Order: sequence, then C-alpha cells, then structure tokens
Amino acid sequence: MPIIFLSPSTQEWNSYVTGSGSEEYNMNLLADALVPYLVSNAIQYKRNTPDMTAASSIRLANQGYYDFYLALHSNASGEGHYGENRFLCARRGFCFSRQPGYSGASGREGLS
Repeated sequence: MPIIFLSPSTQEWNSYVTGSGSEEYNMNLLADALVPYLVSNAIQYKRNTPDMTAASSIRLANQGYYDFYLALHSNASGEGHYGENRFLCARRGFCFSRQPGYSGASGREGLS
C-alpha cells in the first residue's frame, strides 16, 4: 500500500487576512481532515508537527521512503479575488492552477 508524507505549512507567522488564524494553523486543520480518508483507504502516512520548521520537516521526510510528499500550503489573492485561486503542485515543482486567467510560467501549467 502507498505511504505518503503530509507536510502542512510551518508558517505560523503568516496570518490570514480573514482573522481565521495562520497558514500553519489552517493547513494543519486540512491535514487533520485528510487523515480519516487516508486511513479508510489503507494509505499509510507520516506527517510533520506544528512545532517543526520547514528544515526539520524536510529532514524527517528524507529519513524515510514515501511514495508521495504532499506539501499543504495556501496562497494569497489580490484584492477582490479572495478564495478564487486553486493550485495543485506535484513532484518537481509543476503547479496546476484553476485561477481564472492564469497562463502559467516557470514550469507551471494553467488549467482553465
């Protein structure tokens, strides 16, 4: 069965403009919500913890073998576009976007 490394953001200083906490807080909530789905589908996982840094998360991930490394991050939006950006980044830095008008750049491909 597959095993993945969940890596929610460690950016505790990156506060949301909505006041709903930091990127670290919200991405850890997302990781918490993913766990039951992983377990119910017999997918093993390991994850970083909120007290870790980006560097210590990478070191932990590099100590094991994982079929997939899932970095959970959010992205800022411009004025009037809150909640419209959707990105999926996979191995080797390729990012796919559902952001209206995103044309892609630097190894990124836009999806419309």
